[in-house]
Amino acid sequence: MKNFILLSVVFCTSSAFRFIVNPLYAKSWDAMLDVHREECILESGVNRIEATTSVLTMNLPEDPQFKCFAKCVFQKWGFYDPITNSIDVDKITNSVMGVQKSVVEECFQQYINEVNQCEKVFSVVTCAISKLQSSLI
Repeated sequence: MKNFILLSVVFCTSSAFRFIVNPLYAKSWDAMLDVHREECILESGVNRIEATTSVLTMNLPEDPQFKCFAKCVFQKWGFYDPITNSIDVDKITNSVMGVQKSVVEECFQQYINEVNQCEKVFSVVTCAISKLQSSLI
């Protein structure tokens, strides 16, 4: 019983989305982060190690700081407008390797009513990566 409780605690505290994608995509996405990584680490309060390793390892933490890190980066790239609470699908699909317009549109529609901006951006990102991963399997 003690082992079960310990295992449950570890599972709950280390919750993350783990994806398998083409390594070239992950490297490309990580390189894109370099432009705004430091600024968004400071703005979001995300763990520096998570912010510098998560995209390459495709192990995206589900904590609020990481979600706000994703929102910050999307905002700085011009992919997300917090005033209109919308995304620029064309800009995303023209800038992000491996991402299809229909997938971004579908994922955004799935989370259109999410009021938490950090949660919305993170959910759209993980939805799109999940669909990309599914197409590879």
